[in-house]
Amino acid sequence: MGASWKVPEVNLEKGKGRVYDGVREGYLLLCSYTLFDMDGRKLPQEIVVEVGDVFKKILKETEKVRDEHKKDMSVLKAISIVLERNPELRQEGLAYEVMQWYICRMEAWFAADTDMISLKCWDQATLATFNTLLQTESRCALQEACTGPDEGIVTYEQVLLGGHGLMVQGYDPIIKELAKDIDVRLNHSMVLELCFCLLKLASTTGGREGMAYPQPTQLLDNDVALVWGRCDSAMLSPCQSCRICNLNLATKILILLWILMSRVSKISRGCDKVVVKVENGLSFIADAAIVTVPLGVLKANLIQFEPKLPEWKVAAISDIGVGNENKIALLFDRVFWPNVELLGIVARTSYSCGYFLNLHKATGHPILVYMAAGRFADDLEKFSDEYAVKFVMSQLKKMFPDATEPVQYLVSHWGTDPNSLGCYSYDPVGMAGGVYDKLREPLDNLFFGGEAVTEEHQGSVHGAYSSGVLAARNCENHLLERLGDFRKLQLISFSGDALLEPIFPLQISRM
Repeated sequence: MGASWKVPEVNLEKGKGRVYDGVREGYLLLCSYTLFDMDGRKLPQEIVVEVGDVFKKILKETEKVRDEHKKDMSVLKAISIVLERNPELRQEGLAYEVMQWYICRMEAWFAADTDMISLKCWDQATLATFNTLLQTESRCALQEACTGPDEGIVTYEQVLLGGHGLMVQGYDPIIKELAKDIDVRLNHSMVLELCFCLLKLASTTGGREGMAYPQPTQLLDNDVALVWGRCDSAMLSPCQSCRICNLNLATKILILLWILMSRVSKISRGCDKVVVKVENGLSFIADAAIVTVPLGVLKANLIQFEPKLPEWKVAAISDIGVGNENKIALLFDRVFWPNVELLGIVARTSYSCGYFLNLHKATGHPILVYMAAGRFADDLEKFSDEYAVKFVMSQLKKMFPDATEPVQYLVSHWGTDPNSLGCYSYDPVGMAGGVYDKLREPLDNLFFGGEAVTEEHQGSVHGAYSSGVLAARNCENHLLERLGDFRKLQLISFSGDALLEPIFPLQISRM
């Protein structure tokens, strides 16, 4: 569960073709919010706007602190220095709590606490980007278009042209569009060795004569591609002697998931080949490979590299920070909150502040998503999903005493999920320069991609996409230089341990 949330019972694709708040089709501009205190009282808009302007000035002053100090420090420490120099910027009482909420929003931006974020590496573009959250120049125009005079405080975020947006239909449409006209070659037979225990699950006997087999591009409800077909490999005897055609549909799906759910355990390179071994014993062999696993996985050394990664690559992995931001998505039977994008609650510390993203405005469904970042996100993962939802509901009922219980919920666990071990990257205090370039640097025929290898747009979907494009181009140039012609490429091959006995063909694609 990342930037999009989808459940079978709630079709979030409903409303396709609508335009939200003047943003391009399929996107939602995050432009309005309403804040409450811990006692459930709605805060006056004037206080929120005034404190936002003060916070913007404080952030601007931190630039001077950065220029004056050669040694790096945290953003939080820089803010403290600014407040010591400019006591008129200090806030008291309710205004102080609103200030802590703005800090909470900043921490969500980086998925890390402000005492962990580097002042030196917090580049000018990032500072300008976050400052646009606090701009007042565009508020009046946007407020009238988005919310009306009494529904919230308006802000505007922008990194790339077009600003930030919520993917109303999830990322599926983008992925499918990007996959168009790409030469993904299926229907290439390959030997797959399976554990005997899986084959014991087959409950049917006899052939499947006349049965319509799905094409490789057909998708199940969960968008997992079926990649098997009739046995036509010259390596094997006719179809009736192959066990895969005698398995029922459930067993085929189980086998497919067993393959897909296996994690990479080892990557070996040498002799113009890359061998990728996964936990279930299979080894994939290719001319080159692109590593896009999350930075948290690399930091945890869950993948063994052979030969070992050079020290400069290991240092880059170690130096870049991995933040944590979790979401608790709540589906209700009705809407009981105002028609704004963000619902916030202020407190004496940024740790105790929080906010909900209102998906009803974009999807038409009564859904709120609670956002937790930094240490608070780490702490929340220590509890059960039921406890996390109970806590979030206690916050929500402070704002709306008549709030109903959710009929369904989803809780992310990015920090402890073994496939991520964190949310996205950020610049920690003391981080050396050029580390993103070093992490992106190829090792012979091994290339690296992902949001953590791009200094300009780390922690973003665009950064992940652009780095993948760059890695693919570098890989292409490498193979063209070595082979001269892509037709000389061999099919990716894989094999299993000798103890795995049964075999059958599986359709795959080329690099």
